[in-house]
Amino acid sequence: MCKETEFEDIFIKKKLPFNKCMLLPEPFDRYALNYKEWQEYAKKQNPPGKGLLVCASIKTFLTKDVSYIEKALSLVEPSTSKDKAIITGLAGMVFSYIGQKAKGIQMLRDALQTHSSSNIILNLATELDDELLDEGIELCKSVLKDEPDNIMALRIVAVKYLNQDNIEEARKCISRALNTEPKNKLLRQVLGDVFYSEEKYSLALKEYNKAKAFLQFKPYISYRLAMCYYYLGKFKKSKKLALKIRDEVFQNDPYFRDNSVEIKKMLSQINSK
Repeated sequence: MCKETEFEDIFIKKKLPFNKCMLLPEPFDRYALNYKEWQEYAKKQNPPGKGLLVCASIKTFLTKDVSYIEKALSLVEPSTSKDKAIITGLAGMVFSYIGQKAKGIQMLRDALQTHSSSNIILNLATELDDELLDEGIELCKSVLKDEPDNIMALRIVAVKYLNQDNIEEARKCISRALNTEPKNKLLRQVLGDVFYSEEKYSLALKEYNKAKAFLQFKPYISYRLAMCYYYLGKFKKSKKLALKIRDEVFQNDPYFRDNSVEIKKMLSQINSK
């Protein structure tokens, strides 16, 4: 059993606020909500394994200090190739999210070479943007070939098609997914993105509202709702949502970090109304 003092700096002593947990990327939002259980699991694992990596990942997300996850990676001792792939893949997701994308993608590629699974394939596909969009689409298709109803694959490939301005293919993929899970909020968000790309702001507004969760603040949804209201001339509602988007979001969220100039310009326009 691991002694707590060995990993004192990795563990978080305070209770994690719900809103902070929900701002973390999937699956770390769920891990953070159950942080206490993961911490107890980490203490019991001998040798250290996924439990310690999950705790270190969450600490890195909250502090932006990569030393926690780097320390965990030096300590974990996966017993199988599958465990090694899971740990490497999770770490790759963390590095990608905090802005070290090249390192994160390479770790996800390494994880896939170690042990192939649909989750690792799709996590890698998620991170492949810009000039690597085609590869991301092909990875999603490779999963859908064996798992035609894989909701995650359909959602990710729909987003990839949108990033290529291929709205029709994006609509087909997200419609297939919604036929299986019509109440899935992540899918509703992507359908909102489809309508938004077509400048059908009233329809996009409906989908983004369906994508919202009770007592949960998602900056991306708030921003897109603000934009829809703005383009529909409902400036008061637009401004109310825009004011919810704080400066720290531009350090914490990859979408806001990567598109900060454009987003800040639009928020300024909204707030001037």
